[in-house]
Amino acid sequence: MGLKRYYENYKKKFIETNDSFYDRSFEQTKISLRFSEGDFDFSFEDLPDQLNDIMSLYYCINLKELNYSPEQDTIIPKSLMDHQLYFIGINVIKRLSEFGYFKILNTTDDFVAYVSSAESGDYLTYSTLMRKTIGLDTFYLVFPEEKVNDEEFLKIVQRQKSKSVKEQLEFWLSQIKSNKWRTDDNVISKYCKTDYHAYECLVNIGSGLLPYVTEKLNESDLSEEERYICEELLHDINI
Repeated sequence: MGLKRYYENYKKKFIETNDSFYDRSFEQTKISLRFSEGDFDFSFEDLPDQLNDIMSLYYCINLKELNYSPEQDTIIPKSLMDHQLYFIGINVIKRLSEFGYFKILNTTDDFVAYVSSAESGDYLTYSTLMRKTIGLDTFYLVFPEEKVNDEEFLKIVQRQKSKSVKEQLEFWLSQIKSNKWRTDDNVISKYCKTDYHAYECLVNIGSGLLPYVTEKLNESDLSEEERYICEELLHDINI
């Protein structure tokens, strides 16, 4: 689906549902597709029947749409539902590489193999998952814009570290809160990062952040999203 069709589809969906998620300008739509894997010239998706059955059941459970019945009884560990598919995929890629299976393929010097996230989007894929199976030098060779993104985001992180703890908390909370639209006005999406990268900046401050988080939780106009983040910070920093 081309950019224009995506944009028209968003407009149609917004009229039908009045869901603010679809209320996007043409530029916002363009930016949201900037790192789409659909931009690649060739895509091949084919799963063995047995694996396809398991994956279909997994997605039905994950989406709480129990409208799929596998041909045989299937046990899916709870840990698999807690985003363990990423770890499984990463280990598969590493084993294929270690045993030399990729050498069988007719590849170029910049060949890469990685796990992508259809569920959480291309930002997670480029900022985190790809880097688990692609060496950084090769990653920057294949995706040179990501080297620029990393450098620019690091500058912002370092700049924030020079500010007071309270200012850092307010800055990163505001960035997470405003990251819904994935626009260049937000430093997280502008440099192809995820909310977790902003959250990590807060966790790395350490125990000195806790008094300000507690103070934030006492604010009467705190949004549910901000409250959730603050409660998670209290938990993660106190571990």
